[in-house]
Amino acid sequence: MRRRMFLLVAGASALSACQLGLGEAPPEEAQFIPLRILEYSEIVHRGQVAVLLAGSKPESEVTPVLMRGEETIAIEEFTPKQPEENGFVRWTWTVPESLEPGMYIVEVTAVAEEGQISWSEEFEIR
Repeated sequence: MRRRMFLLVAGASALSACQLGLGEAPPEEAQFIPLRILEYSEIVHRGQVAVLLAGSKPESEVTPVLMRGEETIAIEEFTPKQPEENGFVRWTWTVPESLEPGMYIVEVTAVAEEGQISWSEEFEIR
């Protein structure tokens, strides 16, 4: 399941927000910050190393979070980063042994001068 969420910001107030499904085009005014999760595993195993690769504009700050339902799970390696000149940002993280098997969501948010945008992917931890 792929979801993209766009939040349009002017100053400190939100102008509009929407969620989009796979294949849906974002509103034209929201296309100012490119963001995409480029690489992740659909199945990861507790205790093993996993990779998350995203792409955004180099001037943005990109932050991933791990979620299960409404709960946000702290992952030490998920620190904010700025993409390299090529637009890529990468995190290598160890899947905590303490996580229960099941479906999780990784959500990546890019924040730039124009506002912020989020992209999420669902995956399974075994």
